[in-house]
Order: sequence, then structure tokens, then C-alpha cells
Amino acid sequence: MGKGLKMGEVKKCRDCGSIKPTTEYYKHLNTSDRLRHECKQCIKDRKKEWYEANKERAFETHKKYWSKRPERLKVLRKERKQREYAKHHEKYKMRAKISARRLIRATPPWLNEEHRVLIKAIYEHARDCEVISGFKYHVDHEVPIKGKNVCGLHVPWNLQVLPQDINDSKGNKFDGGWDAYI
Repeated sequence: MGKGLKMGEVKKCRDCGSIKPTTEYYKHLNTSDRLRHECKQCIKDRKKEWYEANKERAFETHKKYWSKRPERLKVLRKERKQREYAKHHEKYKMRAKISARRLIRATPPWLNEEHRVLIKAIYEHARDCEVISGFKYHVDHEVPIKGKNVCGLHVPWNLQVLPQDINDSKGNKFDGGWDAYI
């Protein structure tokens, strides 16, 4: 028996045969002791085996379920983002500061007022696209400010408005050749 446990506080698992505390069993209303016959670990292992053997079927079921509940999925994703932000609030604030500093450093001092107005107009255009389409848009640097092999500038001719999914898939990669910029 476990440390400090009475006879009624343990149970033998039907699958693995081990004796475990009753806290290691899920509740079940149709049994005499109101607990499942298999321990939580055996149930988890069985579910994992089934998933490994039926990945495609599980994916299709999952896809079908959530395709019928797009609003609920949107709410769940938003809640998850809010929990993530609350949990790592300081990290997100630091990233925003670093990003803002990087933009300031990437803005050359020789930009005139006309260039700055054009930059503002590009950001306003991205906001307008969001309002009109209902999709999220980003202002992207064609040559990334912090790329692996290149370092672009925050100037109007290096900016473009892209849908969020396309911009996210692009990442910090520079796909264009140098001959386009020489």
C-alpha cells in the first residue's frame, strides 16, 4: 500500500495490474466505486497508440469538427493568445521595444519629410486594407531589416503591404537577387 493510504483509497488497474491511489483513476458513474477500471496512465497510453495508428482519421475528424465551429475556434485562439500574452507579458514588451529601436536605427538620417510622409501613407494603406477586407495586413520590408545575409533600410521603396499569412510565411528571408538592387 502507499504511504498513509487506507484500503479504500487504492485500486488495482485492470490493464497494467498495478495498485495505485484512487486519484490515479478517472471518475465513472456506472461502476460500484465510481472510478474507471483502468488507471489514467493506461488510458493515456491506449489513446496515444490509437492516435499513432490512425493519424489521418484523427486529423479528418478534427478538421470536420472545427469546420462546423469556426466562431468557436476563433474565440479559442483569441483566448489562447491572451493567456500567452498575460503569461509572457514582459517578453512581448521587450520584443516591441527591440523592434521599435531596430526601425529607428534602420531609418537613415538623410530621409526628407516627403519620404516620412510616404512611409506613414504605406502604414495607413495597410490599416485601410484591413478595414475593407476584414483580413490582417502587415507592412513588410522587401529587404529585411534584420536578415541573415542582408540588412535593409526603413525607406518607402523598401516597404510593401502584404496579407498577414503571406508575410508570416516569408519570415526574414530575402528572395530577390542583388541584381535587382544594383
